[in-house]
Amino acid sequence: MEKTEKRLYILGLISITLLIIFLLICKKLNFDFLDMIPPCGFRVITGYYCPGCGGTRAVRAFFAGKFITSFFYHPFVIYCVIIMTVFMITNTIQLLSRNGLKVGLKYRHGYLYGGIVVIIVNWIVQNIYILLSK
Repeated sequence: MEKTEKRLYILGLISITLLIIFLLICKKLNFDFLDMIPPCGFRVITGYYCPGCGGTRAVRAFFAGKFITSFFYHPFVIYCVIIMTVFMITNTIQLLSRNGLKVGLKYRHGYLYGGIVVIIVNWIVQNIYILLSK
């Protein structure tokens, strides 16, 4: 495993661990942290979606197990989950095989650019829908 992938792998393990602990605490306290996020200021002022609009609903739907709904709210959430899951699984296999199986997903700028494209396309489609429904 190369230096960049090793750092991303460790960061992924820490992130997953903290997320699980946080979600367990929220569940135990019956606390929905997503309810604390205010409405999008851009949407309130302009009536149009910003590039991140739908993200909170997508995260809520994802954690509720409604993956298709999450995708329709904002596909970037599912995109990130897929990339991270593949990265973590393949690099775990490579790590457990002591680099005998070179299957670990490597970091590429293309994953970042792909995510940006997903965000922009989603933003355009959402706003076209608003324009056509007026």
